[in-house]
Amino acid sequence: MLKTGKKSLYVFDRDGHHYQVAPPCVLDFYVHESRQRTGLGKQLFEHMLQKEKVEPVKLAVDRPSDKLLSFLNKHYGLNNALRQMNNYVVFDGFFPEAQEKDVNGDGGGSVSGSPSRSKQAANGLQQNFASPYGRYGAPRPPCSMGQIIHNQSPVQSNEPSGPQIASQ
Repeated sequence: MLKTGKKSLYVFDRDGHHYQVAPPCVLDFYVHESRQRTGLGKQLFEHMLQKEKVEPVKLAVDRPSDKLLSFLNKHYGLNNALRQMNNYVVFDGFFPEAQEKDVNGDGGGSVSGSPSRSKQAANGLQQNFASPYGRYGAPRPPCSMGQIIHNQSPVQSNEPSGPQIASQ
C-alpha cells in the first residue's frame, strides 16, 4: 500500500529559514511482512515516482518509520533526514538553496545568498520570510517569573540594592 497526496506544510531548512509548501507527500507506505525484502516495495515506490513525475528528494514523508527511512537511504541515497515539528521529514535537496549551491558550485553569489527574496521551486516551495532562527527569531520580553526565580530586578540599574556596609 502506498498513499500519496499534496499537503500544505510549513517547514524549516537547516539554516532555520521558514517555508510554506505544498509538495507531494508520502502519507502511508506499507508492504506486508511476508512480502518485504522481495523488491515489491521498490517496484511500488518506483511506479509512484513515475506517475507523480517527482524525484525522491522532493517528497515530504509523513511520520516515517525507521524501516522506511532505511529503505529511502538504501535505494535513493536519502540520509540526513530533516525532521519537522509537524512530524513530516524532508531531506537535503528538498529546498532550492541546495540545488543552486550544487549547480553554481559556490553557494555564495547565487539567489540563495539573499534569503529575503521570494522564490518558488518546482515542488511548490515558496519562502515567505527569512529569519536566522525560524519562527522563534522574534525578540522575547523578559520573563517575570524567571526574574523572580533568579532574583533579578526587572530593570537593571547600576545602583546598589539593599543595605551596604562600608568597611574601613
